[in-house]
Amino acid sequence: MTTLITTPGIYPDIPGEDYHGREICDGPSISASGLKQVLDCPVKYWWNSPLNPQRPDEKRTKALSLGAAAHDLLLLEEGWQSRYFVVPDGFSAAHTKKWADLMPEYEAAVARGATILTAKQHETVLAMHAALQDHKTACAALSNGVPEQTLAWKDKETGVWLRCRPDFLPNKLTLIPDYKTAADASAKAFQKAVWDHRYHMQAALYLDGIEAVTGTRPRSFFFVVQEKEPPYLVEIYALSERALWAGQIMMRKAVQRFADCLSTDRWPGYNEEVVTLDLPAWADREVTENYWKEDAPIAA
Repeated sequence: MTTLITTPGIYPDIPGEDYHGREICDGPSISASGLKQVLDCPVKYWWNSPLNPQRPDEKRTKALSLGAAAHDLLLLEEGWQSRYFVVPDGFSAAHTKKWADLMPEYEAAVARGATILTAKQHETVLAMHAALQDHKTACAALSNGVPEQTLAWKDKETGVWLRCRPDFLPNKLTLIPDYKTAADASAKAFQKAVWDHRYHMQAALYLDGIEAVTGTRPRSFFFVVQEKEPPYLVEIYALSERALWAGQIMMRKAVQRFADCLSTDRWPGYNEEVVTLDLPAWADREVTENYWKEDAPIAA
């Protein structure tokens, strides 16, 4: 990508590397992951953003993520083999003589930035893909649409550029799916993950973005969640109205904070004043149960 986005809309041809690695709009823009950082600690977002003239160089090594590999096989199957390279189990690039026949292909894959998978890891990704294909609801949710399109628009309240990149945008903009992998796809575990990873903020931003660029607001947002261990269970969770309401409030707070930081060129840390800390609730209970005596003084 060489040109910058100047008009709100849907852009199908922006590579993921550009979307995640550089500014794609003609003014500072922010995505869901950035908003989550700004909400908690603006300076951490700024430090790794294009706004920082001394931004650290991006690491060029491709860390393996089975979740990312499964995501790409599911949604970006065309071109998957150029982004991933499978080597036999036991392969070592240091043993050039032993693997002489494979080395030219391996070195070419590394040069183009491909992620390296062992045969066993590749089998896992294929098994995850097969399990998802067997789940009729999940398979239908991720059909009849377009994956990985970039949406960009200007926030009405602040004027800043916002952007998102839905995993999959169905032709009928009614229910918007998002694919996640997890160690535990149970309702209790994923409920915690929604809060820990601010998935409800992501959902709120995506729904706002789709409405901003299409004029249609989807009815709901849901997650297709798959475990990364056999039998690769697939579960589907829709966010409640209250969860979306909470995500909307937090997302709007983050957008306003981003706009304020841009206008003042101040990117604060966690706190700007001295904060008095108490012990965690669990530690307080332990003190009461194991150390407290009736004649011990208690602070007011």
